[in-house]
Amino acid sequence: MASISNTALPVLNATSPVSASINNVTFVTLLPQLSSSSVYLQMSTTASGLFPNGLNYRVTTDNTGVATWTVHASNVAQVNPSNLISAITSSGSWSGNITNTIDCSFAYNNGNSQVMKFLAQTANADLGASGISLHLMLMVARAFSMDKRPTLQQVFGSGFQTVSTSLSNALSTSIQNMLQTASVQEKLIDTLVTATGPILDFSSPGNKVLPITQIIPLINLVFNLKDVTVAFTLDRLGVTRSLVLAGPITCVLTLNN
Repeated sequence: MASISNTALPVLNATSPVSASINNVTFVTLLPQLSSSSVYLQMSTTASGLFPNGLNYRVTTDNTGVATWTVHASNVAQVNPSNLISAITSSGSWSGNITNTIDCSFAYNNGNSQVMKFLAQTANADLGASGISLHLMLMVARAFSMDKRPTLQQVFGSGFQTVSTSLSNALSTSIQNMLQTASVQEKLIDTLVTATGPILDFSSPGNKVLPITQIIPLINLVFNLKDVTVAFTLDRLGVTRSLVLAGPITCVLTLNN
């Protein structure tokens, strides 16, 4: 991780245990291309790695023989969690028009909401490393210091790895839960059909599997993170305080073929 020239004392002195959680992940849309005018956290993985067993759908026919397809909640395809956590920890940085600031809304110790202007360009430069959890932690660190560019070690101290791991796990679980819903998988299949043509099997009614092959195009899953919470135990006070990033923080999971 790249260091910066900052010889100030630590922003705060936090001890373990520190914990992190993400309480709300909201699916937004599927896009073949992203707008360069927005700012978002982007990570990537392969579609086949994320859905190694393909996507499930069900074909039904009416009394005239017309076939339709749906995704049923009882038969959603399962996400590969190890592939997802790998994408979260090994890829991820701010993309888009990162020379623009974004509003970072947060509340500390259940207090009033505050807004900090966050410049993603300096976040990428200061971290010098990939990983969605690191970028979220940097937003928390800058909220503590109102963007005086502290290092993560200065803010999180010995709890650095604990927070990074717990945030990654929380994000993986939340994204997995979102992806393993009938509504999202139906939109995903519909997007693939629109992009590639007649790839579904209508030869007979019943449960079917859409395999993830090389014909599947690049797709971006856009979603928002809300209520990212980090709880600190402060040495000097002997009490626990939490900082909540209210969001929404726009994220993109790019599925490569």
